[in-house]
Amino acid sequence: MVMLYKLDASPPARACMVACELFNIPVQLINVDMPSGEHKKPEYLKKNPLHTVPVLEDDNVIIHDSHAILMYLADVYGKQDSVYPKDPKQRARVNQMLFFDSSVLFQRLRNITYPLYVEGITDIPEKNLLAIDEAYGYIEEFLSRSKYLAGDNITIADVSAFTTVGALVVIRDLDTKKYPKLQAWLKEIESLPYIQKGNTKGAKEFETFVKSKLERDALRKWRPQNVASTESGVFRTRPNQKVTSKENDIVLCLMVKLYKINASPPARSCMVACELFNIPVQLVDVDFASGENRKPEYLKKNPLHTVPVLEDDNVVIHDSHAILMYLADVYGKQESYYPKDPKQRARVNQILFFNSSVLFGTLRNISYPLFVDGITDVPEKNLLAIDEAYGYIEEFLSRSKYLAGDNITIADISAFPMIGGLIAIRQFDAKKYPKLQAWLKEIESLPYVQKGNAKGAQEYEQFLKSKLG
Repeated sequence: MVMLYKLDASPPARACMVACELFNIPVQLINVDMPSGEHKKPEYLKKNPLHTVPVLEDDNVIIHDSHAILMYLADVYGKQDSVYPKDPKQRARVNQMLFFDSSVLFQRLRNITYPLYVEGITDIPEKNLLAIDEAYGYIEEFLSRSKYLAGDNITIADVSAFTTVGALVVIRDLDTKKYPKLQAWLKEIESLPYIQKGNTKGAKEFETFVKSKLERDALRKWRPQNVASTESGVFRTRPNQKVTSKENDIVLCLMVKLYKINASPPARSCMVACELFNIPVQLVDVDFASGENRKPEYLKKNPLHTVPVLEDDNVVIHDSHAILMYLADVYGKQESYYPKDPKQRARVNQILFFNSSVLFGTLRNISYPLFVDGITDVPEKNLLAIDEAYGYIEEFLSRSKYLAGDNITIADISAFPMIGGLIAIRQFDAKKYPKLQAWLKEIESLPYVQKGNAKGAQEYEQFLKSKLG
C-alpha cells in the first residue's frame, strides 16, 4: 500500500493528502512525531535526509518533496489527463506553477513560520509581510490570464498552491477588493470535496498553532487596515463573485528565445541545457539595471520579473526548472537526462525541487539583500545554511553517483550553477565533502557546461566581490 508520512498542520503534506483523495489512492497515513525528534532518527533520515514531511513510499520508490509526489501520483494513479496534462506545452504551464509554489509561495511562508516554530521569534518583520502581499499580487495576475493557475482546468498546481496560500492567509489576510480573483479561486477550491477531506482538519491545526505563537492583537496589526477580521480568519467571500477567464496572451516565436542575464545561476542552467540538447536558441539579455525586467512587455511574459524566460512557438515558461523539463521532453534525444519512467522521473523531480527550495532559497536569502538592499554583511545563520546544504548534497551523492541516479540528469544541470553561486560566498571543506568535490569537478569539465556556464559564473563572482569587498 502507498504510505505517506505526514504532519496534518504541514501545507505540503496536506497537498499530498488531497491528491490521494483526488486520485482515490488507498493510502496509509503515518504521523511523524516531530516534537519528539522522530524525523531526525536514522530510519527516517534514510528515507529523507532533509528530515521534513511529507515522504511518500510506493513499492520501491521513496519521494520526499510534495511537488514531486504530486507529479508522481498524477502520472501513476491519475485517470484524468487534465489534472496533469501529458502534452509538454500544457505540462510546462503546470510545472512552472509548481515551482512558483515551491520557490515563491512556500519560501515566503517558511521565512515566517521557521523562526516562529524553531527559534521562538514572535515578531514578524514588515518586509516578510509585504512579501506575502507581493505573492498575492502574482497570483492575482496569473488568475487574470486563466481561470485556474495553469489553465482553464484545475490541476495539481492548484492543489499544491491552495494549501500554501491558505497558510499565508492565516498570517496576512486578503484585501478582497485588491485581489478578487484570488479570493474567488480560494473559495472555489476550498469547496471541493477532496480538498475538504484532505485539507480542512490540518488547516485548522495550522491556524491554531500560529495563533498560539502570536498574540491575536499582533495578528490583527498585521492585517491590512481596510480588511475586517473574521473568526475563521481565512476565506471571506464577496457576494455573487465570479471568476472570468481569458486566453493567455501568447508570443509567436520563429526560434527558441531565452531571456537571461549571464550572472543568474537559473538562467545559466537553461543555457547549459540548450548546449546539451543542441537547441538553436536566441539568447536575449535583459537589462535589469535600466529596469527592463519591470516593463509591461516583459511582465506580460513573466509577472515575477525574473530571468530566465523561455519562448518556444506558442509556449512561454518563466521558471528555470520547468524550462529544463520542457526542453528535455521536447528536444532531448537521450531519455536518461529526464527519464519517462514515473519512478525514475520522480527522483529527478525531487532534486529539482530541492534545488528550487533549498539551494536557490539559501542563495537568494543572501544575494537578494546584497544586490537589492545594499547590505554588505552576510548573517552567520545564512552561512551555516550553506554548510547544511552542502551536507545534504554529500548525502545524496553517497547514495548514487549523480544527484538523481547513476546517470547525469537535468537535476545535476540545474544544481551545478546554484552550488557554484553558494561556493562563491562560502567555500567548503573538500575533506568533509569529498563526493561533492568530485561531482563538481566532473560536471565542470563537461564541454556543454563550460560553454553555457563558465562566463556567467565569473561575472557572478566578480559582482559578488564588488558587493562584499
